[in-house]
Amino acid sequence: MVAYLSFGSQRAPVAMREAYLRPGPDDPIAAAAARTRSGWAVVDQLFPGRVYDHMCACPLVERSHPESAEVWLGEFGDTVVCMVPSNVEHQRVNRHVGADRPVRAELVDDERATLAFVDRVAGVERFVEIGPGDTRGAVRGAARGEPLPFEQPFLDGPDDEVFPRFAYLKEARSWLFAVSIPQRPVPPAAMVVRGYLLAPVDEPLPLVDGRPVVELPPPDELADLLAGAELLDERDGRYVAGGGDWFRLHRVDADHALLVGFDAEDTETFFAASVPWFGANGETDLLAAVPGWWSDLVRTRHPGAFSTGTGFDPINIVCGWDGRQWTKAVGAPDPVLLYYFVEPDEDA
Repeated sequence: MVAYLSFGSQRAPVAMREAYLRPGPDDPIAAAAARTRSGWAVVDQLFPGRVYDHMCACPLVERSHPESAEVWLGEFGDTVVCMVPSNVEHQRVNRHVGADRPVRAELVDDERATLAFVDRVAGVERFVEIGPGDTRGAVRGAARGEPLPFEQPFLDGPDDEVFPRFAYLKEARSWLFAVSIPQRPVPPAAMVVRGYLLAPVDEPLPLVDGRPVVELPPPDELADLLAGAELLDERDGRYVAGGGDWFRLHRVDADHALLVGFDAEDTETFFAASVPWFGANGETDLLAAVPGWWSDLVRTRHPGAFSTGTGFDPINIVCGWDGRQWTKAVGAPDPVLLYYFVEPDEDA
């Protein structure tokens, strides 16, 4: 996993990346997460059988709410950070996953909001639980460990005064996960946060052979939408947008098509020659778990993805049509930019 400061996609200091990106050899969960550059292995233990997709590395914005279908988690090496929604359906099955890491930061916004921050290296352990209507005295009495730097203003005041829960949670997000630009170095756990989507309870995962299903129209309809998109220019069979984004639709036959492209906004999916070109820490092998014809077509029609020579041409979007639905390569970003370009203008 490549570590980025969450407020600007800037690389975290090299020393910090080296210290926190290397899992111990006896830690299979961390090792699995490091191999995929994601916390999927951890999330799948928190929500067994329900994790079916994930978003690109991004800032932790104010997105956790009762109706959310996401869990935000970053896992790299010995560090775990997570923030789960306050929906009862999304309660974690295993609340101890990640608890043994030297550094762990967790914020659960539930009926009784909980904050946990553990840094076994520094010897810091803090736990706070806040129920609706709790007073400052009640929170102070129930909390364990020394207050974290941001907490003191919230803990000061008369015992019988209602604790400012929502203001506290907002400040906790900022301090723990660097929601806004901090005025001081943030904890290592604040560097990366990824969002994982959860399947509904007791419903089958929307996967095909391990690949996430993508909601796109059939190839013929998609071709018409691409050709008619005002924000895309057609150049040599590609549909190109400003900023370096591009898409190309390969229609093989009635039952087979491949959508290939490059999302320049994606900061974590590096494939083939883009790994050395961008100085990434590891590769997302977009062809590792795809049908053979996907791999053959990408290698023959997009050779620039495999060489850093003059024809270097990175890709990170690979989606295939099997006659019924689209699926995407595991680890590839969801083609959200494409949705923006091809969605019909409702005001037209």
